Amino acid sequence: MVVCSATLFYVHLFFIQNPFIFEAMMQNVKTRKVIHYVFLVLSLIAAVYLVGYYQAAESMADLRALPNSVLIAVAIFIVLQLLKRFLFKRMYWFDWLYYFGLIAILIPLLLKYEEGEWLHDVTDFGSLFLVLSPLMGIIMLLLKKEDTI
Repeated sequence: MVVCSATLFYVHLFFIQNPFIFEAMMQNVKTRKVIHYVFLVLSLIAAVYLVGYYQAAESMADLRALPNSVLIAVAIFIVLQLLKRFLFKRMYWFDWLYYFGLIAILIPLLLKYEEGEWLHDVTDFGSLFLVLSPLMGIIMLLLKKEDTI
């Protein structure tokens, strides 16, 4: 989490304090690729943490009373996805899959009085969509030619 926070701080520093330096950096294809990899790896780390939490959740209270670490991981994941969408104009079909994971996380919170094993199933399988988007992004970057990022 410290790495994610530091990354977000540096991105904020580039956007707010030095926009011209950041634009010059983004002109370089290798730099863009490294930044893209960093965003994808950090998103994947946050997604794996979230999937691990929801897979280990035993009771309905675990799904509804989320600890601060889970909320921070969700916030970091969303911010990284939004920054990636802002910085890299080309979006693939799998870049939209994480919305299914976010909806799966929200369902137990929205259906407060609902009980049943189906809520565990929805969060268990739905949270896997959070991992698919960064994982497919990393695979696409590995398969893509260097000059077409």
